[in-house]
Amino acid sequence: MLIVIVGGTALSLLLAWFLPLKYEYISMYSVAEYITPDGETQSLEEPESLIARINNLYMEAERQQLLANINETSLPFKVEANSLGSSRLIMLESNAQTQHKEWLGELHQGILMRVKEHQDEVVQERRESLQTRLETTREQLERVTNSGASNADVLIIGYQERIAELEILLSQLHGGNLLQVASQRSETNRTNQLFVVALGIFLSVMLAPFVAVLLHFSRLVSAKFQKIQG
Repeated sequence: MLIVIVGGTALSLLLAWFLPLKYEYISMYSVAEYITPDGETQSLEEPESLIARINNLYMEAERQQLLANINETSLPFKVEANSLGSSRLIMLESNAQTQHKEWLGELHQGILMRVKEHQDEVVQERRESLQTRLETTREQLERVTNSGASNADVLIIGYQERIAELEILLSQLHGGNLLQVASQRSETNRTNQLFVVALGIFLSVMLAPFVAVLLHFSRLVSAKFQKIQG
């Protein structure tokens, strides 16, 4: 009975030892943002809309590109895209063995670089729009200043305030950035290893009495057979 328990435990430990270790890899991207004249930070695009772009456009395209580069037909890991609440961060997560980290990193970086290229275009369009509005407002201010109109003072104050707001929006417009790519965070299958060991011990304890009874019965049968033969 003790032999069964010891043997089962040893076997479960051996199986757990040879389970391939997988790790969780994280990549993070900070979305483009701007600061309003009131000092409030806003996302230029909501993270949820960028995640939709990742899932619908970028992920499969980068996956196919990677498969072509490494001459494979499938990848041994998946990529999940999530946003971190109100932090304006996008996170890519994958579980993979260490030998696949290079592939995983290439895929993560390719996806996030597509996001950054898209956001760089949006930031540039936003900057050009603000610059145009600023130039137009300055021209309006100059015309009003030289007009000599009775309400010129009120209009001048309004245009000056608008110019100050536009200048703040321009100066506080920031593009998106890759914060980290395929950073190893934690082991993901340590729980699986513990489960294999626990299950092995449990089965060994449960089966030990049955095996002991079976061995005892086989000895009785063997002894009876030998007695008959004798």
